[in-house]
Amino acid sequence: MRRIAFEIIERNGPAPYLVGIRTGGAVLAERMVEMLAASGESRPVLGAIDITLYRDDVFLGLPKPEIGATELPETIEGRTVVLVDDVLFTGRTVRAAMDVLADYGRPRAVQLAVLVDRGRRELPIQPDYVGVRLQTTGDQSVRVMLADRGRPTGRPAREDRQMTKGFTQRHLLGMEKLTREEITTILDLGERFWRSQTGPSRRCPPCAARRSSTCSGAVDAHPHFVRIAAKRLSADGINFTASSSSTVKARR
Repeated sequence: MRRIAFEIIERNGPAPYLVGIRTGGAVLAERMVEMLAASGESRPVLGAIDITLYRDDVFLGLPKPEIGATELPETIEGRTVVLVDDVLFTGRTVRAAMDVLADYGRPRAVQLAVLVDRGRRELPIQPDYVGVRLQTTGDQSVRVMLADRGRPTGRPAREDRQMTKGFTQRHLLGMEKLTREEITTILDLGERFWRSQTGPSRRCPPCAARRSSTCSGAVDAHPHFVRIAAKRLSADGINFTASSSSTVKARR
């Protein structure tokens, strides 16, 4: 990780803009900043983004989804941004991260630094800085253990995704046929949903980027995210009223 940090400095100058992808990438980016500062280098600008609502599988049933904060202390307009993540796999997380950046401005360039590149890409995305490259199979998973977090980070294992996807497509008319794991999933998702509704509202990223004073909606009710949902669901139109919104498909 120290080697990656100094490679970034050599390529981009003394003050790069590091943006970690939550959760593991944000921790790694923070560590890189501390390493550089401890070595006498100028402290880079540090940011973090959450890609949950920008994932292309957001409506396919995510296992235990968590929505974190996006924190960009300085504008990314015209800057060279270095995205930092722990594991690079299909490339879909990085694509979602670039969509987040696009809502906040137009960087001059976007680079990618990863601790582990496990190959098996599904999108034409390659890292600029790599800690280690691994050859893996589709049935394997790579998770990074971070000592200060006390648990591994990385993408959920394939079997976890398959269980959750099948579970979310079932009709919940009773609990008699549910397994212990499925009941735990229901309770956990319910608790996370309750916290997201009772906690402080997060402003819409595009409006926050423009410093708009007219947007006061939380992310779960803002038209920007309704538009994302409509696009994902291939809706042909969106109806808005004072109290609700809906999507409409045209007759074929």
